[in-house]
Amino acid sequence: MLFDLLIKCILVLHFSSLQLQLKATASSIFKGQKDSYPQSVAQPFVDTRISEQEVNMRVLQMIRNEHIKYSVPVIKYDRNGFKPRPRQLILTQTAAYVIEEAKIKQRVLYTSLKGHTSMIIHILPGSKDVLILS
Repeated sequence: MLFDLLIKCILVLHFSSLQLQLKATASSIFKGQKDSYPQSVAQPFVDTRISEQEVNMRVLQMIRNEHIKYSVPVIKYDRNGFKPRPRQLILTQTAAYVIEEAKIKQRVLYTSLKGHTSMIIHILPGSKDVLILS
């Protein structure tokens, strides 16, 4: 029992240390660059914005061999009319997935990426889609 408590304390300290390192790195990058930076300093980084319970079970079964690294709700805008469509962006160790309810709408292998800018991911020629993240 005491050993388990000691292990938990060590894990918490290790996690806190990693969080502090991430915050220090972010501070050196964004200080003076972003207006919202001072408000976000006290907030710890999170591993994901969507819990696995919020991802459809069918989707989880389709990507079960890949570990989810990060997931976040996003909005896709139609080309004609720019109608907003809610989606989930799921990042694994090998690919990015755009999910609509229980369907994988797009799978982009990281090896197929041509490049990226701050808000747009360009996909190699031959694909009709471009992901715009906001």
